[in-house]
Amino acid sequence: MIKLDLVNDVVNRTGITKTKAEIAVETVFESMKKALAKGERIELRGFGVFNVKPRKTGIGRNPRTGAEVNILPGKAVRFSNHSQAVLDMFELCDLFHFFGDQVVYVVKDAG
Repeated sequence: MIKLDLVNDVVNRTGITKTKAEIAVETVFESMKKALAKGERIELRGFGVFNVKPRKTGIGRNPRTGAEVNILPGKAVRFSNHSQAVLDMFELCDLFHFFGDQVVYVVKDAG
């Protein structure tokens, strides 16, 4: 699903114009981005919680060359789910791994 699919769903469910639906969807995402940039917690009841967590310093590897790369400390957005419907959706996608109640997006190997 892409943003356009969300816009079309809003249009179909509400009957508002596509332009107004685009503005509504974009407003929601912009509000979420601003809140996360400030380090705020976003709780969507029945869906889950987005938190900004500190990311530790570490050593990683460049997947193309295998060379070691220093990972600088920073922040990462984490999604915690408390809804069985969302858990079922993620399991169907087969793109996410679960660590307790934390969901981590995984990019599958093309090979």
